[in-house]
Amino acid sequence: MQATKILKSEHQAMRRLMTEVACSGETGRKALFLLFKRELELHDAMETRVFYPAISANRRTCGLAGMDTEARRVVAKALKSLESMPIGAKDWLPYFRAIKGILLRHMDDEEFGALDSVEKALSVGELEVLGIQLAYERQRMIVGSLAPVS
Repeated sequence: MQATKILKSEHQAMRRLMTEVACSGETGRKALFLLFKRELELHDAMETRVFYPAISANRRTCGLAGMDTEARRVVAKALKSLESMPIGAKDWLPYFRAIKGILLRHMDDEEFGALDSVEKALSVGELEVLGIQLAYERQRMIVGSLAPVS
């Protein structure tokens, strides 16, 4: 699959997960939040380790919109704070919704900026090779996070 389609598909999945977290009761919210956080970490690793370095290194895409490091920094800090907050705290859900708003804007900016520009600049074959690299990085991260069986 093409890299840009993979990233857009993951954005859609994260939008759904954020809605599920926001609409869930306290009982299921923690598990959904942890799933969302893990998926976001995997997605971020794919972008920062593979996608953005590849488009920065390509002469046809190096001048396109780059990675929004500030949004990533803000969200990472906010998620860490939210993770340490009790799930039943009165400020938990409003804080999560604020993070959701930041992420939604970031995803929209990325999709209608860098991803669309990269789709226009690279061939289908190049996008598919980059997609394979993204999928490999995702699997590498998942396997690397598994604890050995004793």
